[in-house]
Amino acid sequence: MSIIDDLINDIVKNNAVTLDGVITIGFVNGGVKVTGNVHSNLQDVKKKKNLLKVTIPIEAQVGVPEIVVPLQIPRPG
Repeated sequence: MSIIDDLINDIVKNNAVTLDGVITIGFVNGGVKVTGNVHSNLQDVKKKKNLLKVTIPIEAQVGVPEIVVPLQIPRPG
């Protein structure tokens, strides 16, 4: 194994990542809007010590062009 493999192995074995947060998806005029926050915590499992805490804000809006949905209406008879 290489030094990088050993390093990644140690990081994976000794640490835990926790993700928590809220994401809201809503429809807006002409598209979709996503907002929220994701909280990440990297913790050393052996020492029970937090190594890194990060809060990531999320805000995005995607426009959707006109959508045509074909409908087939059955004719009586």
